[in-house]
Amino acid sequence: MDTKEKYHILYKAYEHYQKTGDRHFDITLYNSNYLSSILITFQELKDNGYIENVSNKLLIAEQDSPFIPFSVSPTEPLSFDITSRGIRFVSDSKL
Repeated sequence: MDTKEKYHILYKAYEHYQKTGDRHFDITLYNSNYLSSILITFQELKDNGYIENVSNKLLIAEQDSPFIPFSVSPTEPLSFDITSRGIRFVSDSKL
């Protein structure tokens, strides 16, 4: 798996930032498979300083419970802010 695949949610946030100038990114959950694919990377993105102000429910690594603590339908608001470091990471990797 390459970096773009692994961090695809960061790349979506970057594209949103490029279009709007807004660092805040709201996540639309399409289904539970999509949710599973993005949950794995959030703690790593946060630990690397690429994102901040992450919805608590996205950081399942910090949860004591082994289950996903929210429902896909109806969706709960999930979001994060891309940091300057995250913006640089994505823009540098696009070269």
